[in-house]
Amino acid sequence: MTISRYYPNQPLAMRKFIAGFVFILAISLTSHSQTTSIKGTVTDTVEKKNLSNAVVTLLRKSDSVLVKFTRTNANGGFAISNIPAGTYVIMITYPKYADFADEVKLTAAKPFDLGKVSLLTRAILLKEVIVHNTGAIRIKGDTTEFVADSFRVKEGATTICCAGSGRASTHGARRAPWA
Repeated sequence: MTISRYYPNQPLAMRKFIAGFVFILAISLTSHSQTTSIKGTVTDTVEKKNLSNAVVTLLRKSDSVLVKFTRTNANGGFAISNIPAGTYVIMITYPKYADFADEVKLTAAKPFDLGKVSLLTRAILLKEVIVHNTGAIRIKGDTTEFVADSFRVKEGATTICCAGSGRASTHGARRAPWA
């Protein structure tokens, strides 16, 4: 008995196997070369210490879909690999710190180093708030005041002017206060 009797199509099967193996290897090498990675370190702005366990999220810019995420290590460092080339939004969050978000454009086979990312504490961020009252509308008790110069009125529009006596006028014609 010979082996060819039990496996009569052995050469054809072997050729198919080798061709399939080469095809899968070529596809895996091609797809691997079109990915990239991103790395960096997350630090505190005030104390200059590294922040461990900060959440680093990578979102697709076009639709904000989560692509990958990780946490920083004990030294504040992070690395995300096997990312398809494209434009992303990287977002870094840490409790009691302001969120960091930035747009990054990743190119194939070229690692992106974000460097040191300094997060600002929310207490410092909210330390001072300046409010300017330059609005066109002011409310004092039960009275609403409008600054007339802040509004543009089309030519021929109906305007109402109120005098201190309680009389209203439209287009120069006087009306009773209840009309």
